[in-house]
Amino acid sequence: MKVHPENSENKLPKNLISYLKGGRQGGRQGDRLQNLLQNPCNDIINNNLATSEVWLSTSEGSRLVGMRKQSFRENIKKNKYVTKWHTGNGGKQYRILLSSLPIEAQLKYWNEQGIDFNNIINNEIPEEKIDEADIVRIAYENASEFNRKKFDKYRLILNDSEFLTGKELEDFVEKWNNENPENTTSARTISKKRKIVKEMGLVGLLGNYGKNTGISKIDDYHFEYFSKMYLDEERQTAEACWMATLGYAKQLDTELKVEEFPSVSSFVRRLEAEVPKDVIDLKRRGYAYWNKHWNNYVDRDYTNIQPGEVWVSDHRQIDQAVLNELDQRKRGESLKEWFNHNLHAFQTDGRNKKPVFPWLTVWRDFLTGKWLGWFIHIEEPNTDHVLHAFQLAASSYGVPRSIIIDNGKDYRSKDFAGGRVKKYKLEVHQTKVRSLCSLLNIDVTFTIPYNAQAKPIERDFKIYKEWMDKKFPGYRGGNVIERPEKLAGEIKTGKIISIGKYIPFMNFFVDNILHKYKSNGKVLQGRSRDEAWHEEIAKLSEAGTPRVVRRVTDDDLKLFCMRMSKDQKIVRNGICLSQTHNLYYWGEWMHGIKGEYVYMRRDNSKYQEAWVFRSKDNTFIGKAYLNAFTAPAYARTDLEKKQLQDVIQKKNVGLKIAKALGKSDLQISAEEELRHHAMGIKALNGDDDIKIPASKEVVTYYKSEISEANAKEKLRRTGTDDVENYGPLTKKEEEVKSWIGDE
Repeated sequence: MKVHPENSENKLPKNLISYLKGGRQGGRQGDRLQNLLQNPCNDIINNNLATSEVWLSTSEGSRLVGMRKQSFRENIKKNKYVTKWHTGNGGKQYRILLSSLPIEAQLKYWNEQGIDFNNIINNEIPEEKIDEADIVRIAYENASEFNRKKFDKYRLILNDSEFLTGKELEDFVEKWNNENPENTTSARTISKKRKIVKEMGLVGLLGNYGKNTGISKIDDYHFEYFSKMYLDEERQTAEACWMATLGYAKQLDTELKVEEFPSVSSFVRRLEAEVPKDVIDLKRRGYAYWNKHWNNYVDRDYTNIQPGEVWVSDHRQIDQAVLNELDQRKRGESLKEWFNHNLHAFQTDGRNKKPVFPWLTVWRDFLTGKWLGWFIHIEEPNTDHVLHAFQLAASSYGVPRSIIIDNGKDYRSKDFAGGRVKKYKLEVHQTKVRSLCSLLNIDVTFTIPYNAQAKPIERDFKIYKEWMDKKFPGYRGGNVIERPEKLAGEIKTGKIISIGKYIPFMNFFVDNILHKYKSNGKVLQGRSRDEAWHEEIAKLSEAGTPRVVRRVTDDDLKLFCMRMSKDQKIVRNGICLSQTHNLYYWGEWMHGIKGEYVYMRRDNSKYQEAWVFRSKDNTFIGKAYLNAFTAPAYARTDLEKKQLQDVIQKKNVGLKIAKALGKSDLQISAEEELRHHAMGIKALNGDDDIKIPASKEVVTYYKSEISEANAKEKLRRTGTDDVENYGPLTKKEEEVKSWIGDE
């Protein structure tokens, strides 16, 4: 801004001075500036581009003009004022040129600054013109990046194609497009640009695109409130955040009209423009999601890992419907055999012919990708399946040094680590699980669920879906969008297969397809999983460091992989498994402790056998076997009579055992009993001087509580119920054993 040399303290713009001298021609300088930028060829005086101009905040501008901030922002959007962006501690904010405001607002501002207008009115300030080069320079500096590139492109094209028309212009365009395939043009576009330059000058090449970039009609306070709600792990929808923001705005300004309030999309656009996408994901989805999708990827080095040393485990629900059905018991098939054959159905309460989507639990070698143990089951994953699949793998390949598992309750459970507690929270600390897994000296690494980057078994499940799930009727897809329309019809018409038929297909797929398919991955390098497994082991032998297989005894592995049942009471027929099918776990030793609460440890592959422990002190009691107390109501055939005789024999054995347990080795004569009664009466009467006549010595034979506890502890540790290993039987025990017989 030019100021009079004799009044250097004067900081008023010339348009205001002209206004004070009596002319109102300076009152529309904001429009004149816009007109100048759009029509630089016009001879218009512009004093608003002075370097010492005053720039105001939105709040100051709206106050000086005397209108609500929202309305003032609408005027900014309509380009009624000259604005620019200012970046400071508060982020991006508007700055409004004072001289572009109405004269009354300018007067108000200078009056607040204490300016003496009498001296200003008498000053003579020469007016100067600004040439086109200055206009182009200023407009270029304030243009968007897109418009700058467009300006550079067409200024060069117009210079090179000057005076070219017709065929010459077309030849120029063809040559230009061949040399600049990413910045092509056309003869028609060049003609339009020539016309724009003729009417508006070079500044017209900047166009209007992006002139409102960064301009927002959203109040900063409202935007801050919206951002606070939206950028939260509760992940509220934009509509919900907008509704709350509207209420917040109405609280601040009761006169606010809803139709004037910015839309949901306006808030979202500003948020996405000002907040990086990775920050939005971090705030809304949490660190785990951000780390997986945005954080730096760390490549793995497999050189120091041996095959079978590190295992990975996970579950997956198969997108294939199967029938969960109970097969009919075959003639001559024992109840135990029939139950084991239909174990999968009993694990879901024995519901017949119900379409289900089974689950798959897998233990996989971390290095080669070979599946070491897997298990198909109907019910949702729990520690039973983790333990059973682990036992299948460990029995063939030994025990790993490390495992990589999900941070889920089925893997974090104390059962998985070999311990037992009556009650515990689902959120078991990782340090506790690590300490329990140290029973087998296994290191544990927890990963994020469904993270293929940290746990490569997720990739195997994708292969399983493509190569296995989609081949059979009953495929439902991974989500609603993928679900085939024919699924309901296939289930209704009975085209889907039973789980008993599906399992052999699944095993065939793993052994003959998954393990035989060659891959060019980082580790396999053109080998199959089976080939990689054997070749990596051979390399270790050739290097003089053969693979060390860590094995444990079968008993230790069995105890480790057994799962506990809930606490149950021993009822008349034993420990109930299914009242519907009259299935109970029974042991002859239960006759003496009916009514007590116990829990069972069972092997998923041998569900007919249970190790029973007392609930109150966790001591081992004995083994129980799946049994059935059923008999035909009227026995006709020899087979039915034999079945009835077996059940009656069991009942008679129970009666004999109960009588035996009620027996005592203490022999008391009638004379002794009479004398004892007399002694008791005298004691009640306070006569302590009681003389008991001499009689035969009373001798009783029984085991002490200490010896019984030691025997049970040995039973629990060794995994056998053969009591004869620990000492001679008493007369009573010999009698009971003769009734039970050797099973």
